[in-house]
Amino acid sequence: MPQSASNLRPYKGPAIVLALATTLIVALAIPRAINFEPVKQPTILKSLWAADVKRSEFQVGDHVKVGDLMLVLTDPALEAEVARLENELKLAQLGTKEAVADSGMLGMIGSLPRVIWEMPSKPIAKGPIEPKTMAATTPSAAPEVSALEKQADQLVSSSFNKEIDIEGKNAELQDATVAITLAESSVEPAQTANEASEKDRQRLQKLYDMGAIAKNKLDAGLVSKEQAAQDLEAAKSAVVEAKKKQADLEKELADLKSQLATLKSQLGAVRTKLTEAKSKVKVPIESQRTETPSTIEQKRVRKVVYGTASGVSMEPLEVKLVDSTDPDQAKRIEEIRAKLIGLKAKREVLKIKATVTGRVESIAAASSRVVIGEKLFTIQP
Repeated sequence: MPQSASNLRPYKGPAIVLALATTLIVALAIPRAINFEPVKQPTILKSLWAADVKRSEFQVGDHVKVGDLMLVLTDPALEAEVARLENELKLAQLGTKEAVADSGMLGMIGSLPRVIWEMPSKPIAKGPIEPKTMAATTPSAAPEVSALEKQADQLVSSSFNKEIDIEGKNAELQDATVAITLAESSVEPAQTANEASEKDRQRLQKLYDMGAIAKNKLDAGLVSKEQAAQDLEAAKSAVVEAKKKQADLEKELADLKSQLATLKSQLGAVRTKLTEAKSKVKVPIESQRTETPSTIEQKRVRKVVYGTASGVSMEPLEVKLVDSTDPDQAKRIEEIRAKLIGLKAKREVLKIKATVTGRVESIAAASSRVVIGEKLFTIQP
């Protein structure tokens, strides 16, 4: 029959048996303490592009955090294409005006394609003339025309600058979208690292309670857990900040578009007044004879690059400007802008950031060349 609990007595056998039992318990506990912490695998990031390393922000042995900028890559072909499209955009925008020379100035020059920069307008006097019946200037109308032309020029310039601002804001908005994607991609690794650190902390706490590890070992686990939690919060905050920036940029873009619409409306009103004022400048007066120069008109001029039989000349030529009649010009400008936005977004992706916290074990050197699949850096968590 089994003995009752009241009949059990402490073991009083040979001491050697008790010592062997104690040794066995310790022997089983020590390997658990030694092998408890799994070896963390290093994080290796490989290049998705063939590019040059423009800048390296860290060195081997440095400690980095999630989101730290590690490398800035640059693609010469990408930069060349961006420069080409920016120049093409500038010419396309300037090309909304066509330069036309007087027939006597043409000679062998031929057509005059692109406007480069504006020269100040200057008065051109037609006279002296032979005594004959002519038209006289309405004194009150000429100053009004001049003032309206100046106002129209200012509005055109402001509208052009506003369009440039809108273009830049669109590029910033595209960059912000890319930044959100990058920030969101950092959350999952940080979440995984945080969960692993919490499990490590719990196991270390159990071992410490058993007396299998020292206090400093437990403290190290707590520090690791706190760092992982901070990295996770930093990754989440980066997403929030990126989305906030995107919202701010969208509001700024809407404001710029509203301002541009206002400027264009004002410009339309001024041009209507200008047309009416010009119609009043000359009033026929029969039988008026004069020996003085005739009406002084303002001529808009530009310096241009124009083609010649032997190539291209950069000599300045005073010409008149007329509005371009090309209906596809605006479409070409929008196509160029869309391409530029895409290329600049790719340029932002070439800024490589750390996805984990740890020590840098290897990193590509500045001014070096990397190919697709080549290791950019290694971080040991």
